[in-house]
Amino acid sequence: MSVKPKMKFKPTKLLQCSTVFRNTLSSTSGPNPGPGQLATPPPSPKSGEHLNNLPEIHLTDPIIESSFIISLFLRLSYGQSLPVPSLPVYVKAYENLALFLKKWECASDPLLESLSGSIKLWIKEGYVSASKGLQIGDALGDEGVMLDATRRGGEYTWSGRLIRDPTNDLAAQRPAQGKSSVTMSSHSPLEISCGDEAIPSLDLSAVPYEYFVSLSDEVKFALLRASRAEEKRRDTDWDKVASEFQRVLKELRRAN
Repeated sequence: MSVKPKMKFKPTKLLQCSTVFRNTLSSTSGPNPGPGQLATPPPSPKSGEHLNNLPEIHLTDPIIESSFIISLFLRLSYGQSLPVPSLPVYVKAYENLALFLKKWECASDPLLESLSGSIKLWIKEGYVSASKGLQIGDALGDEGVMLDATRRGGEYTWSGRLIRDPTNDLAAQRPAQGKSSVTMSSHSPLEISCGDEAIPSLDLSAVPYEYFVSLSDEVKFALLRASRAEEKRRDTDWDKVASEFQRVLKELRRAN
């Protein structure tokens, strides 16, 4: 029998993050919580007297409410630095964090702005590839993050792995943006889970299937439409692609 982890933190932090948290915590003090609200279970007989009146929230989703996702949420809530998503597991974690924020309606500007700012910085400094940035931005529904990622769509990297630019033999010798602190791993032979080494990372005709299906249909359509009819893909102006991507995405969302 597995033991579910318990985390303690100040209720005021949750109250600031979400009205859903506020309503749920309020319901635990009343006798009849409403539908969808989580009641506080009876305290353990071994619990100290000072713990008896503390409200509890039961997080039951093992994917988006795991201890790791909650730890990321708490770091974000307390204004602490977030770990750079240098591994695929971290990319998925930030996607799940986005789902957690949506589920609990944590739409407070400070939280989202802090997370968005971190991701934009990671993209700018080369810690996060364009493909990762677009994926996380899509999960967050953050157009600014997606635009920053799209502007770097011509880079020859895939999920943090440096791929040789066929137009420049020296590219493989230079870390992204000249940052020597950025470590990128190399894998050989190229597998279907990796990008095509001869194609920029945001060319959707060459991305892995798992990545393709992870993006929303709106984002895929907007990116495909924005980058279509490019005979010389290596010379694509990705700043123009980003602007067109933004225009198409806005039209799609207005129509839907």
